[in-house]
Amino acid sequence: MVPPRLGGDARPYRVLLSYPDLYSVGMSTMGLPLLYDALNRRPGVSAERVYAPAQDLEAALRKEGHPLFSLESRTPLKEFDLIGFSLHSELTYTN
Repeated sequence: MVPPRLGGDARPYRVLLSYPDLYSVGMSTMGLPLLYDALNRRPGVSAERVYAPAQDLEAALRKEGHPLFSLESRTPLKEFDLIGFSLHSELTYTN
């Protein structure tokens, strides 16, 4: 059971699951999709995902001053209640 928010706030907890590599790499691992599904099945929790942007998108975001955002709703990362990182192997630590 997810504890209620303070002050009776009925909004779901917004959880962002992050994988420090490209979408094509992150979706081919089983950990993140399983966590995403499990969290979204829980009442009071809304999970979204973010992956490392490709070099061209990263450059465009930086140039325009736009923050990295979630895949589902394009919400900036700073607006989530919790950000979790999935590090599938040692090779992703530096990303």
